[in-house]
Amino acid sequence: MAEFLKLVVVFVLIIIGIRKKIFVGYILFAAGLLTAVLYGAEFHPIINSYRDLVLSASFLKLYAIIILITFLGRILKEIGYLDRLVAASENLVGGARTAAGLLPGMIGLMPMPGGALLSAPLIGQVLKGEKYRPEFKTVVNYWSRHVVEFCWPVYPGLVLSAALTGLPVGTISLLQMPMTVIMIPLGIIFFIRKIDVDNKGKGLFLEPFGSMILRIWPIILAILLYAIFDL
Repeated sequence: MAEFLKLVVVFVLIIIGIRKKIFVGYILFAAGLLTAVLYGAEFHPIINSYRDLVLSASFLKLYAIIILITFLGRILKEIGYLDRLVAASENLVGGARTAAGLLPGMIGLMPMPGGALLSAPLIGQVLKGEKYRPEFKTVVNYWSRHVVEFCWPVYPGLVLSAALTGLPVGTISLLQMPMTVIMIPLGIIFFIRKIDVDNKGKGLFLEPFGSMILRIWPIILAILLYAIFDL
């Protein structure tokens, strides 16, 4: 019971920090330290663990990926690629509603560190205006990007589940597919339908979809490079 209460204290403080709009990085760092203290970990091993983490190859690679993705997003915005991509996607049936669900979903097909940094600017371009609060944009981006996570075979969670259970990845994917099927309409009901219909969609699909693919090639290239070289 005491161990459970310690975790409750940590999670409550995390929630309070988020409510106070403290930077999430500071909150998680402090939560890690607090957890170690509550569970009686010694000071020097904690410091050594943080040092090893910061200097580890995986951490440095993740940090570099996030920087490069941010750089890519900024370049795409500056040269007008994001504007043209959003314009093409909004010409699909459903206009902005379709764009808000489709663009993050395309990014989500390849799980990669910092994927949210690629899809967030696209959502920002689609959902303009004061009506759409940052929290709403965040949940639309997150929901749309992760809706296939339950059954998409390249997600690490499915690979890990296959390793632990001995079941083929394809079997686990099929077993969890109903969750994706359920999540899609739930996202439409609770989030996507709240997006204004801008009447940009002309009832077309192939032409604007092809135009959208042509304009998203830098992002597709980044995803393919990640898949090929396992960056």
